[in-house]
Amino acid sequence: MKNFLSSTKGKIIAGAVTLALIVGVVVLIILLNTGYRSIRVADLTGTSRVTSMLSVSDAFKGQNLVSGDNVEVLEKSSLTLALDSDKHVVASENTKFSVEAFGAEGKDSRTIIHLEKGTISNEIDNKLLPSESYVVESPNASMSVRGTIFTVNVFFDNKGLCHTSVEVKEGIVELTEKDTEKVKTLNAGQSANVVSRSERVPDRIPTTSSDIKPVGDNTGSSVQKLTFGDFEYIYNETLGGIEITKYKGSDEIVSVPAEIDGENVIKIGDYSFLNHEGLKNITIPDGVTEIGESAFHGCSELTSVTLPDSVTSIGESAFFRCHKLTDIEIPKNVTYIGKNAFYFCYSIKSLIIPEGVTVIETGVFNNCQQLTSITLPNGVTRIGADAFSDCYDLTSLEIPDSVTEIGYNAFTYGPETITYKGKTYTEDNYIDLYTEKPY
Repeated sequence: MKNFLSSTKGKIIAGAVTLALIVGVVVLIILLNTGYRSIRVADLTGTSRVTSMLSVSDAFKGQNLVSGDNVEVLEKSSLTLALDSDKHVVASENTKFSVEAFGAEGKDSRTIIHLEKGTISNEIDNKLLPSESYVVESPNASMSVRGTIFTVNVFFDNKGLCHTSVEVKEGIVELTEKDTEKVKTLNAGQSANVVSRSERVPDRIPTTSSDIKPVGDNTGSSVQKLTFGDFEYIYNETLGGIEITKYKGSDEIVSVPAEIDGENVIKIGDYSFLNHEGLKNITIPDGVTEIGESAFHGCSELTSVTLPDSVTSIGESAFFRCHKLTDIEIPKNVTYIGKNAFYFCYSIKSLIIPEGVTVIETGVFNNCQQLTSITLPNGVTRIGADAFSDCYDLTSLEIPDSVTEIGYNAFTYGPETITYKGKTYTEDNYIDLYTEKPY
């Protein structure tokens, strides 16, 4: 009986070894014929999740992914994915995407990034061969390149519209709108926006309590929309005045009326001037208290904004991608500046933050590349993640002693020196300032 068991065990082991050899040979043949693509987590801050065919797990630095894996970057986090040796995808917080990688590096590699929501920056160091391709797919657009650096942002508004914006820093991007098949070529320094309804509406991670707004009476405003010249508006019962909901004109210089039908204009509504690329100058009248979420998002030619002292709130992404905005003074009564409010405002050179602002939100001055001077008030208690990242021209920053929280990557590629509580920091030891650690 013992000899029989030993013989059976030996046969099982021999069979397993044989099977392993066969599998190894098959895998080797596949790799030799189709090539190997490296997909690796090169850098990670905060928390991200990787969903594969068999499991869901937290991402970790150095982790190897496979084609088809899904990545979700959570709030206050960022992740850098290295593909092969010369391609990088940098994903910001609240971003969800998947990666498909075929072929062999440097031969016939084909890469597709399916971006469902959020922001990614793509860096392709070497010009691709004719047999290679690199494509970013959003729900409503497709962007293909050969060798370049470009950023893509995808978000869904409260009307269900999908917004895809692309900005080219180097090289050339070919943008295709999926609904119309319209193709547009973008060169370095150019950007474009695609807005359309899409069947593919991803789950969205709320970033604030008001991030997802149901349509209806939650705003306290009437649903009846009226027209005054080039402006569409409603009466906002909660605020007790007129809210501009949409600008329908095409003028380069715009003055918002102070009154409509005898009622004061008190709010520039969410998305009201979204992607008005011809707008160059706008004056907001005294009495307006709120600048809504993404109110001037994508107004790429906007150079000057006049805000009255009555303004107390500037919403999330209010001036997102206003590349040429140089002349703006934040009113002294402002107490809230939302996340990403001045993200990609390349041309702003100096800012003074009012005394009432206590939180510098996540990404609020991210990629303000020409910012050379900014003053923070003594009441600030928190600086969010990526708040001053990529502020290349900012030589120094003084952080008030009142600050007790600093988000990770708040100063990456930003100020040359930072002064905080009598000590000077440089890029080599910024990590000592962060209260939010990467792991």
